[in-house]
Amino acid sequence: MFGLTSCDGALQIIEQMLHERFGVYSVRCGDAFLILVTGDEATNAGGIAESVRATVETITRSRIQRIRV
Repeated sequence: MFGLTSCDGALQIIEQMLHERFGVYSVRCGDAFLILVTGDEATNAGGIAESVRATVETITRSRIQRIRV
């Protein structure tokens, strides 16, 4: 949706948001992200994924008008 330049900015914003929320349990590998959930969190992995998706979709910045996920 944003092209390579804008996408890079979006990925950095997403990486920062995930790190703030999950700390060392989130990792970025290029344009993919991994979040490690264990224990009680693992039983709610779908809910966590939906929460992350909704949060990413609402992120706005001056360079990035809207991220649709």
